[in-house]
Amino acid sequence: MATPYEVFNITMGRVDGLLGLHPVLHGIAGRPRQHVSDVMRGALVLSVAALDALVLDSVVAAIPTAVRDETLGPKVAKWVKEEPETFLGLLSDPEAAQKLSELCRVKLGQITFQKVAMIEGVMHDVVRRGPPWTRAADILSAGGTAWDADGVRVKLDEIVERRHRIAHSGDMRPNSTATQPIQLPYVQEAARVIRGVGQAVAETLA
Repeated sequence: MATPYEVFNITMGRVDGLLGLHPVLHGIAGRPRQHVSDVMRGALVLSVAALDALVLDSVVAAIPTAVRDETLGPKVAKWVKEEPETFLGLLSDPEAAQKLSELCRVKLGQITFQKVAMIEGVMHDVVRRGPPWTRAADILSAGGTAWDADGVRVKLDEIVERRHRIAHSGDMRPNSTATQPIQLPYVQEAARVIRGVGQAVAETLA
């Protein structure tokens, strides 16, 4: 069975495939046609979705270890108080830790983990792990440009905000029928940042 990080990398490979279509579909200088830009928008949305799934699946996968190490976070305690019979029923189950993970997945399944605050929150509140931003900065800095934790946080939230504009309003300009421009280098950089953050999340929760 593939790990959350392996699934993440598979999805990011699909993002690379979409980015690879740009020179094939465009192939000339000047502003890309609408469908070419929409492929770039699709790549951005897919990359953020890959990170969202990675955070959820990695947190859930870390719960059995947190049970063993007695590091479950305050969010789990809150769920236990809300549904004591459900959680107490696990005490005599030999697979209690795994089943607790499944119950927590149900609780977390309706939440998105894309923005910085949500990622930090779920990692701390469920399994008491620290934020991944310093590690992500180190990973991204290996590419030659210096990054710090704050820069990663700001950039990720910017990428997610663009994803929201694409998903919820078609990336339209305010009070216009035209779309915001989107360029291949911007989406390539966004994918690189998301890859770095994804690796840092996986390592922090491993």
